[in-house]
Amino acid sequence: MTKSIAIVGGGLMGALTALCLARKGHQVILYEREAEVLSRASRNNEGKVHSGFTYGLDLTHRTQDLMFRYGRAFMPRLREVLGAEVDAILLHRRNDYAVMRASQLQDEREAAHAGALNRIAADAGDGGAAFARRLDEAEVRGRFSDAVSHVHEVTEATVDVDLLCDLTANALQAVGKIEIVPGTDVEAISEEGEVHSNGRALGQFDRVLNAAWDGLPRLDAVRGQGADGYCLRAKCGFVARVVSGMPARPITFCWGPFGDLVPQRDGMVYISWYPACLMGFTKNGLAGAEWYDTVAAAFDFEGAYAESRAAFEALLPGLKLEAQPVSVKAGSILAEARTDIDDPASGLHRRHRFGPSGTGRVMSVYTAKLTCAPGLAHEIAEQF
Repeated sequence: MTKSIAIVGGGLMGALTALCLARKGHQVILYEREAEVLSRASRNNEGKVHSGFTYGLDLTHRTQDLMFRYGRAFMPRLREVLGAEVDAILLHRRNDYAVMRASQLQDEREAAHAGALNRIAADAGDGGAAFARRLDEAEVRGRFSDAVSHVHEVTEATVDVDLLCDLTANALQAVGKIEIVPGTDVEAISEEGEVHSNGRALGQFDRVLNAAWDGLPRLDAVRGQGADGYCLRAKCGFVARVVSGMPARPITFCWGPFGDLVPQRDGMVYISWYPACLMGFTKNGLAGAEWYDTVAAAFDFEGAYAESRAAFEALLPGLKLEAQPVSVKAGSILAEARTDIDDPASGLHRRHRFGPSGTGRVMSVYTAKLTCAPGLAHEIAEQF
């Protein structure tokens, strides 16, 4: 039976769910706070399709297992919605994880983590011990400074998020059963399926999905649903032109100093170094998108780029970046955590409590990572 469905939040989670629902014949209205869909966090990140290796500090291995499963389904699920042209978004199939000498995850625990991920991969038929391969000493010393202890090469995709967002936005426009309503700051969703903005009801729907990302906890709280435990982080990265020494594949520095370097097309690279690129952190999950806007207005992007550039050039001898970035990629990150990433016990190191929740006409979806969006979109569409 055809249903009227409202989705609040035009990021990748909301947009892909809208496409999945429209394919099932439902009539969808997509409300977006910004002037355009897919213009904030979904577009402003490094494009990592997690396989689980980042989450070595989750000693239960639950996060590794879930990220591997959703990461493995990422491209197949996107093809179902966007077609074969989505294959063009793939930038890399392998990723290097570099571990500094002062690591939060020491040798035995790290070996157990890598072994667990290889077993997960083997059980899924994805390469076993070759899934996460520790590089030999000569490979490491030929590419990294002495500050790096060792490196794992992991089967993990990285995608062009700008192209992904463009393809998704084009698909939304091409589907007749989806109406996009931009510039609409939804302030409440009732249990009866009413969506409210600026003190008035925009309409009543058979089902409503709260996919508002940084606005999700606030909308849940208005409905009287539990919204405790969330934090918001504002984080930036930069796209810069490489003068010399472009790495062959992405590099993630983990479990100590954190950072991402992702080679892009046309001699560009994405970089983000932590904590230089941490723009702000709040335990007030109800702060919403306005909090990020305030933080961004006061942040020293020039200083963050200079520090990030210096860090990567020191860690990768031979790498040289231009003095000024080509562009800034910045956005907010919603997570269930009370402390930041430098705390080994932080909830940021565990992402296994995510997905849809709710009863009756209203459902909320905490996506956790970009990786999970395509798979969750299909699962939600099946429930509607």
